[in-house]
Amino acid sequence: MRIFALRGLTAWCFVSPFPLSTQPNPQWTTHSEAGYSVQLPPGWTASPDRQKGWVHLVGTQGEDVVIWPVFVPGEAAVPDLRAAQSIHLKLAAACPYHADWEVPQSVGPRTLRARGKSQNMTAVSVFTWAASTRGTAAYFYLAAARETDFRQKQGDLAKILESFRLVGAARPASGGGLRFVSFADPREGAFTVDVPAGWKTGGGLFRASPFVTHGAIETDSPDGQTRVIMGDALLPTSFQEYLPGAPPWAVQPEGTNVLGNIVHRYLTGGQYCQYYLQSRIPSFCSDVQITAMKDNPPELMSLALSRDPMLANTQFTIGSVSFSCREQGRPKAGYCVALTKRSIPRPQLQLPYIGWRVDGLFGYIAPPEGIAQAEAVMLRMRDSVRVNTQWGMREIQGAGDRSRIISGATQEIAGMAESSQRYRDAVDDRIARLRSNATLGVTDLVDPATGRCTAVDSGSGYYWVDHRGMILGTNVDTSPGVDFRRLLELPPR
Repeated sequence: MRIFALRGLTAWCFVSPFPLSTQPNPQWTTHSEAGYSVQLPPGWTASPDRQKGWVHLVGTQGEDVVIWPVFVPGEAAVPDLRAAQSIHLKLAAACPYHADWEVPQSVGPRTLRARGKSQNMTAVSVFTWAASTRGTAAYFYLAAARETDFRQKQGDLAKILESFRLVGAARPASGGGLRFVSFADPREGAFTVDVPAGWKTGGGLFRASPFVTHGAIETDSPDGQTRVIMGDALLPTSFQEYLPGAPPWAVQPEGTNVLGNIVHRYLTGGQYCQYYLQSRIPSFCSDVQITAMKDNPPELMSLALSRDPMLANTQFTIGSVSFSCREQGRPKAGYCVALTKRSIPRPQLQLPYIGWRVDGLFGYIAPPEGIAQAEAVMLRMRDSVRVNTQWGMREIQGAGDRSRIISGATQEIAGMAESSQRYRDAVDDRIARLRSNATLGVTDLVDPATGRCTAVDSGSGYYWVDHRGMILGTNVDTSPGVDFRRLLELPPR
C-alpha cells in the first residue's frame, strides 16, 4: 500500500544534461504497470525489477534508461558529499547497464551527476536525495545511447525521464473495472478528487477554526457494503503537545481545543489509525480486532520523502492498521493508513508546546469479497487529489483579514452580553438546564424531521442521526456523513 501524491521529478529537470523540449510525439505511448507510469517512443520496452525496485527501459537503437527510487535507512545515511558519491557509484555499478564512471560531481543541493562510457556508448547518471531523521529517500537515473547518436537522442531521453511517475499499485476491482468521475469540494471549491461513478459521495473542506482546515471525503458503494474514506470530518487533524518542563499554569488538559488545535500527546501514523478505529468504527461495526499494524515501513517512507522533500524538515511517521469487525452480523475487513508530522522545536521562540498534525488519512471497510475493489478506489482517490490554486491564493490573502476579525471577537461578544438583559436571562436559564442534565449526564434532543424526542449522553456540541437511527455527537457544526441530519437540542424549560 502506498500513500500521497507525487509532486513530479523536478530534481531531474533542474540538473538534466538534456534540453527539455515540447510534448512527446503523438506516436508515443504511456506504459503503465503497478507502481509507475512512463511515456515511451514507439518500439521501446519496459522491464521492472520488483526485487531491486528499478525500471529498465530499452530503446530500438541501443538506448538504455534506468530509473531507480531507493530508500537508505538511518539518520545519517547520506551525511556528506563523499558518502553520496559512494552511494551514487554503487547504484550505478548495480544497474543492468555497465560503464566506466567518472567521479560524481555536485550540480545542486543534494544532487550529483556523473558521466560514463562503455565501448561506443555514452551515459549520464544522476543521484538526488532528501534526508530525514528516519533515513534518506533518493532517486537514481541513468540514460545511455550510442556515442554518435547521444546528442540527437538526448531530447527523447529527457522527456522519458520527465514523464516517469510513481502511481498507486491498485489491483483490479473485483467484478470488473469501475468508472470514475471528478468530485469537487462543494463547500469552498478547494479541491477535486476522483470517485466511482454511481457511488454515494459526500464531504469537502472542513474548518476547525478560521486557520485550521482539512479535507474529508466519504464514498459508499451502491449496496452500502463498502465505504472508502479520505480524511474524516469528525476527527481533529491539528494538535499541540506540551513540552517537558512547560510551566504548570500554561498546560491545558488533554482534549482542550485551542483555536482549532487539540491538546494531545503525539501519535505516530499507526497510533493515529488506532485512535481513528477506537473513535469511529465501534459506532457501526462490533467486535473490532486489529490484525496487523506497521509504523514507518521503508517503502512508504521512501515514497513520502520523494513526493514531498519538505518532510525532511519535520519529524514524521507513516503507519497502517488492518482490522476486522462485524457489521450487522456480517464479517467486514478494513484498512487505515496515516501520516503524522511534528514540527521541529525552536528554542528561541520559548513556546511551552510543539505543534503536530495529520497530513494524510485514507482507509476503507468492506466485506471480504469487496476488499480488492475498496483498495482500488482508495488508491485512485489518493492519487487524484487536485488542489484549486485559485482557492489557495484566496486562502493566503484572506488569512490576514480573518486574523483581524478574530482579534476583536472577544471584546465584541462580551459587550453584547453586558448590554442585553434578555441574553443574560437566556444564559441563566440554559445554565440551569445544563446543570440538571449534567447531574443526569444527558442532553435532550428532537429530530425536526420526525418530531421524535430523545435523551443522549452529554459531552458534544452537536448531534446527528442517520437513516438507521444511529446518533453521533461532534464538536463542529459539520455533518459527519452523507446519511446524517442534524438533531436540535430542546430549549430550557
